[in-house]
Amino acid sequence: MKKIIYIDDDSEARETYTEVLQEVFGGDFELKDIAPEFLLEDMLIKINDMHSVAGFVLDEKMNQLGQANFVGQSLAKKIRELDHKIPIYIFTAFKNEFNNEFGPAEVEYVIDKNELSDEETLESLTAKVRRHQNVYNDIMSERAEKLDEYLRKFLNGAITPAEKEELDQLNFLRKKNIVLQDSLIDENVNELFTETAKKIEDIYNKIKRI
Repeated sequence: MKKIIYIDDDSEARETYTEVLQEVFGGDFELKDIAPEFLLEDMLIKINDMHSVAGFVLDEKMNQLGQANFVGQSLAKKIRELDHKIPIYIFTAFKNEFNNEFGPAEVEYVIDKNELSDEETLESLTAKVRRHQNVYNDIMSERAEKLDEYLRKFLNGAITPAEKEELDQLNFLRKKNIVLQDSLIDENVNELFTETAKKIEDIYNKIKRI
């Protein structure tokens, strides 16, 4: 099942809001709540190791209890660098601190914790969130179909230059994840990734020579 990751430094808040956020996203997703890592770099490594993630809900003031040295917006910007399409939501009780209801450019929407207690507003929020998820699912399905098609054409030697360029773009996220691992993880641990990264780079080089 696809997961929505809810990150909050306050364990009581996670207990309070996990159930209602699960209702907002619906039964097609598992709402998984986690505490942040202290360093932004370590948080990104943890996120990078997660699978089947379909969205993020980030508490804005996750540095308030001293468990993290960054806020939700900072993490949202880094996640957006890894994936340009995945839905990201800022979660806050201080929505008036943002210039508009949609928040910074890196996120889909700013969810006001106070909205969750109003039935009418909650229905509107649920509709927004599920529209975002439907669009993201369509993008991911189309991306997977194209990747499969272009890989088959590549193996058959029938890929066009334009298709090869798009194939490179479809693999961009995977490539950035490798770069992230290379730049952030400890040098000794990084040795474990060297052989796999080299094989993937060899494949890209072969594609580029076509």
